[in-house]
Amino acid sequence: MRKITRLLLIAGTLVASGAQAQAPTWSNEQAAVWAIVEQSWDAQAAENGKWPGDFTHELFVEWAANRFAPRDRETYIAWQRLVDGATDTIWHEITPLTITVVGDTAVVMYSARLLTENSAGESNTTVISLVEVLIRDGTSWEFLASSNFSPTYGSGTILIRNMGFRRQHGVS
Repeated sequence: MRKITRLLLIAGTLVASGAQAQAPTWSNEQAAVWAIVEQSWDAQAAENGKWPGDFTHELFVEWAANRFAPRDRETYIAWQRLVDGATDTIWHEITPLTITVVGDTAVVMYSARLLTENSAGESNTTVISLVEVLIRDGTSWEFLASSNFSPTYGSGTILIRNMGFRRQHGVS
């Protein structure tokens, strides 16, 4: 068991050191895509009505680990309004893992850690991994697809490391 733990720690360190080198070498396109991801999280946390409508393509689909099937854009927007009304985001941190841009298509893989509070005042911390596809429509990027899952291993140990370049955001 100690050897497995030690190997996991070494692997995590190697992954973390690789991710730290990624951010400074991003192309302008990768940086532009990540900026849209950051803006979308800021809009969602601010609950200003911009997320998801202003950021998603008309053919957007989303599939999360806790859903039995993907949701289309309109269904996703309706559920987001319901969730935004039931919980407040106190804090979020998003950490890019990979950003691949080919032509007018981008695939972004990243982790997110959220601290939320429900209407009863109970707080909850959630860690998720996300894979999102964005497309460029002219000069702007829009989300076309999103999928997320809980990064767990074995008995539920979360294998998320501080991956160098990351974004933290506190919401008051």
